[in-house]
Amino acid sequence: MFLGFMAITHSLIAAAGTSLILGTAEPMALGLAVLGSQLPDIDTTTSTIGKIFFPISSFIEDRFPHRSTTHSLLATGLIAAVSLPIGYFLGNWLTALPKALAARDRTLVRSFTRLFLRLLYFCW
Repeated sequence: MFLGFMAITHSLIAAAGTSLILGTAEPMALGLAVLGSQLPDIDTTTSTIGKIFFPISSFIEDRFPHRSTTHSLLATGLIAAVSLPIGYFLGNWLTALPKALAARDRTLVRSFTRLFLRLLYFCW
């Protein structure tokens, strides 16, 4: 139940932030933001996305602690680096920006916790 609650709160923060920043309520943009909000939790096998992509999440979980590499500014940059060219190729930025914005919003929201230093993981 707890993990389900966290997935819901991450989704709501991402949808609200994306809607405010992009000034849209387009379902595709908000849906992609929700997807992007779940990506950082691929570092744990107990999260929803970690269960879906179990081999990848198990590999990451065995090597790094939760909320380290995938919750960093570096990971946010990588999500943007992959998403933005796809959006450019498709000719629709609304297919790319929400994923990067959602990951960034999660990173920023998490930076208000005592785990702030992990935000800078791999940035030193």
